[in-house]
Amino acid sequence: MHVGPTNSGKTHHALRALAAAPTGIYAGPLRLLAHEIWERLNLGQIYARGCNLITGEEVKIVDENARLYSCTVEMIKTNMLYDVAVVDEIQMIGDSERGFAWTEAVLGLNAREIHLCGEETAVPLVEAMLRETNDDLVVNRYERLTPLEVEKQSLGGNLSKIRKGDCIVTFSRRSIFQMKRDVEKTMGVTCATVYGRLPPEVRSEQADLFNDANNGFDILIGSDAIGMGLNLKIRRIIIAQVRKYHDNHVQYLSISSTKQIAGRAGRFGLHGKESPVGLTTTLNEEDLPFLTRTMKLPIPSLKTARITPSNPSLVATASALPPHSAMNTIFLAHAYTSKLAPTYRYIYSGATRVCTNYLDAYIQGVSMTDFEVMLAAPIPWRDREQEAILNEELPQFTRDIQVQGHGALNIHYVHQKSPIVDAIPLLFMHGWPGSFIEVRKILPLLTASSPDYPSFHVVALSLPGYGFSQATKKQGFKTGQHAEVGKRILRTARETKLYLGHTTIYVFW
Repeated sequence: MHVGPTNSGKTHHALRALAAAPTGIYAGPLRLLAHEIWERLNLGQIYARGCNLITGEEVKIVDENARLYSCTVEMIKTNMLYDVAVVDEIQMIGDSERGFAWTEAVLGLNAREIHLCGEETAVPLVEAMLRETNDDLVVNRYERLTPLEVEKQSLGGNLSKIRKGDCIVTFSRRSIFQMKRDVEKTMGVTCATVYGRLPPEVRSEQADLFNDANNGFDILIGSDAIGMGLNLKIRRIIIAQVRKYHDNHVQYLSISSTKQIAGRAGRFGLHGKESPVGLTTTLNEEDLPFLTRTMKLPIPSLKTARITPSNPSLVATASALPPHSAMNTIFLAHAYTSKLAPTYRYIYSGATRVCTNYLDAYIQGVSMTDFEVMLAAPIPWRDREQEAILNEELPQFTRDIQVQGHGALNIHYVHQKSPIVDAIPLLFMHGWPGSFIEVRKILPLLTASSPDYPSFHVVALSLPGYGFSQATKKQGFKTGQHAEVGKRILRTARETKLYLGHTTIYVFW
């Protein structure tokens, strides 16, 4: 383990070991950080090595034979053997939202040597975990390379007191761009911006603009992403507010987060021959006492590592509950009834609750496996823009269908047209248990244009009572009624012939 405060060189020592290894992987908390390490390795800023990039949003293969990888923690491949693995920000192993990924890295990485970088607070927890696995642990401790001071005065809300080399930290994209407009209007300067969802290429451009003292981008507006190791020439950190929205409520910054953010001031080696004192303060006077007090406090040691429940254990929990129990109920029952070692806790994050509540409201009868696929999908469920993107990938519709003896049922279906006008219409009806998601992987193949095989216009239903389709309230809904639903859906597309398969209905016309 390499542990110490920000700006202590702990990660640099681990990266030197990685660069010297025949094979290895770096895993960090942010795609921006993974991109930065990927760039530094390929440019020879640590040691010139070919390195490929793998994050949840992009894959960049510099060389198919490259033996080094840089990735976000969730993208670690545990089925590969590495000589050296570097896992950054190990203190996030206790995070209620993403901690499971660090736990899986510590316990699941197949590496001869694993370097864990982060805060001292993670040491007792990692020691306890490794006692159970009989792995050897060496702890290297580091001190900060430049001093860090809390200023005695805040800015008092006066943006004209901002000066060259300052970074103002706020916690949402909206507030970042509002602050950028306000500062540029007040100071007559141009500000660079850095935040977590910024594309890596844009982030690199913004960082270069800020780090170059001669191009006029003298002030940086950023989110708490700057606290995760990004190398920026910041002389002073100004915290715009000491409270942020987290897990459905507003709360004060933790001691760890406060020190991570403030510690980015005065980065060693980024100011030429100068060795500046890092400075930090607040934008508003009422927040300064919190910052001053918090910077003096020790960070409490982590007590538990987070893990995710397995599919078999969730299935077992669901089988012990009444039929058709809500997924939210299954997760809660699993968390409260499971027996774990004192060092572990199941994760049930705010994001998981939002997702399960959303899916419980619209999905019925889907298997646990398919439900987990949807739960793990990288979709911000409250983001209507992202919802539109999902609907663009899978064109989805609903229609009220009259079924004899059962009235009108609201039926959900995917309708993907082939670019071939006279393609063969095909109706896909999933088996049990299953869902319309099953067609997702084969949809591009079915609709593609090719001289070697036929193309299809595809309609994939959610069966009544499954997926997003409404369930009947009456008994007697059997194969004939399912066929009637499919037939009526297809009539809207002018179907002509109907063929029945085992658990799938195909329609050609």
